[in-house]
Amino acid sequence: MQTYRFESMGTGWSIAIDHDQVPQSLWTQLHETSREFDHQFSRFIADSEVSQFRGATAGTYQVSPMLAELLTQADQLRSLTGGKFDPAIGRLLEKAGYDPTYSFKPQNETEPFSLPVWSIEGQTLTIDGPVVLDLGGTGKGFWIDQLAQQLRTAGFESFLVDGGGDMMATHKRDGSAWRVALEWPGEADRAIGVVELQNQGLAVSDVFKRRWGSWHHLVDVAHQQPVQRVAWAAAVAPSACLADCMTSVLTLCSAAIYTTAAQQFSAQYLVISSENQLNVSPNWTGELF
Repeated sequence: MQTYRFESMGTGWSIAIDHDQVPQSLWTQLHETSREFDHQFSRFIADSEVSQFRGATAGTYQVSPMLAELLTQADQLRSLTGGKFDPAIGRLLEKAGYDPTYSFKPQNETEPFSLPVWSIEGQTLTIDGPVVLDLGGTGKGFWIDQLAQQLRTAGFESFLVDGGGDMMATHKRDGSAWRVALEWPGEADRAIGVVELQNQGLAVSDVFKRRWGSWHHLVDVAHQQPVQRVAWAAAVAPSACLADCMTSVLTLCSAAIYTTAAQQFSAQYLVISSENQLNVSPNWTGELF
């Protein structure tokens, strides 16, 4: 077993490959491409591709193939959630204090936030004016899957890619699954249960990390306030990106669409409400303590 750890996208990454020999060049490649992805798509980096739209005028713009793919995916999730998920929420997050300087101090602005209007068709992005795009809702899962593909291309079949608790795992060299503990909501040294991943992705979202004052990073677009209904959610799906999409549904939407989303993403899920009520999908295969 070989493991490599690095920091990227504001979190810790760990890649485990169940193999005796892994070339240093592969670790270097995985780290470097992750750095490049972050630099291209982070709203926290002034010269990133998404940051160029901060001061853009209304119109149509050509974007890179990968940004087009990310926005197309986000647009599909926006449609499924009835607009509750929208990457154009970035400016509201910054007004609340989750800004490029990580000030975590709400700005005293009297002008209300107005959600920018945008659409994507192929590689053409159309906007009605300046927009701060936050791709955190699906971007990390997307990149985890990209790293998994790099590992497959390099000839490795048994691995686990962990990006700050969101994962994609194939299987161990002996064919067994990867056992992963699920952190108890808000308590890093305690587990709520275990899932076994085998050619599956896992995503976990909660209101305890990236929290400051009365705010956290999960935002109710309609009310322009942090989400209050859900405290913690986890999803298992065929890929990290699909699991990421499912947790966005779980945290932002009512339970009425959970089943529809789970069918669309081939996902299983576990949700804990802010009142500590448990909602478990019928097909949940994990172990609960």
